[in-house]
Amino acid sequence: MKYMIKSALFIVMLLAFVTSSFAQFSSTVVAVRGVIMNELTGEPVKLKVQLMDETGKTVNRAFSNSLTGEYYMTGLRAGLTYKCRLVSDEFLVEEFVIHTPNTDKYLEISRDFMVKPLIAGKKIPLKVAPFELRKSKIKFGASEALEDITNALKLNEQVKFEIICYPDSETQVKSDPEITTQRANALRDYFVAVGISPDRISVEGSKQLDPDNPPPTQKAAKGKRYIGTTYVVIKEV
Repeated sequence: MKYMIKSALFIVMLLAFVTSSFAQFSSTVVAVRGVIMNELTGEPVKLKVQLMDETGKTVNRAFSNSLTGEYYMTGLRAGLTYKCRLVSDEFLVEEFVIHTPNTDKYLEISRDFMVKPLIAGKKIPLKVAPFELRKSKIKFGASEALEDITNALKLNEQVKFEIICYPDSETQVKSDPEITTQRANALRDYFVAVGISPDRISVEGSKQLDPDNPPPTQKAAKGKRYIGTTYVVIKEV
């Protein structure tokens, strides 16, 4: 009987501690600051920053500085997850998740963001090649590298775009002239599979080397191989 009473008291004390800690964390104010830059040029960007809680309710708004790209927002609570939406007529709408740490003290966290221009004809290169050398199938694990551009394209449903793939080398153009078209179609199929309308997508497989990012003329570092660039090109906005 005494053991049962002690156990019950322990559970009550534990619940009181957890409740107190949660209340303390949930009342702690967290601020977020950072810089927003143009992904293609590295220049600072002025746009609206909208912060939403897990229910979708807007909890704060701010504008980044046109000269520095800096923004600052406060009023976040510790131990929660927020969605940060970046909105501008000149850039694709983008959303990023912000997790605030559990803390009982005022805290400022730093998050920098890169945004993509919303300009017809603008070529947005994929940061990581989704293909292996001399292969046309999307490589294993590429979905993580494609997550950024995929989310941006999903959020901007009005935008039509073209996928352009360039060859790995002049030799490849002669030996496998269709590989770039196959790559573009494979990427198109990927986007359609994750929920992007096929009516928004066109493809082009180039038979020329990428004039903006050609193969290196010197021998690459060990383990590094040049793979033809893949671009998403904004067509209609």
